[in-house]
Amino acid sequence: MPGRVGVERVLGRVALSAVTDRRTNALSGGMRRLLGVAQTMLGDPPVRVLDDPASGLDPGMSRYLGTVVERLTADSGAAVLLSTHDLQLVDRIVDTVVVVAHGKVDDDRLPAWSEFQELAGKYETEW
Repeated sequence: MPGRVGVERVLGRVALSAVTDRRTNALSGGMRRLLGVAQTMLGDPPVRVLDDPASGLDPGMSRYLGTVVERLTADSGAAVLLSTHDLQLVDRIVDTVVVVAHGKVDDDRLPAWSEFQELAGKYETEW
């Protein structure tokens, strides 16, 4: 169980130190997502799992969240398993793309920019 110092450290790393006196339900959606990222840092695990962390965020907060995840990965060396529909976030922060379609791995590669655009076009959903 992480101590208070560990909790304060991870909250500082995601820029939530100023809101430690607030209840979770009083935080904005973006702050809640950052809190979720902070939770994955407790105990310094070698792998962190983020399930669609930018879902429902405005573009500015989504970019900031991506920056936080990039920085944390670079600083800790931990692997991040990211599940998302946000292809812009994927393009910014991932090294390897694994596409799961109908419950099976459909594509697995280290994409260059042109390959990423090809993947995005192949899996993009029209609404």
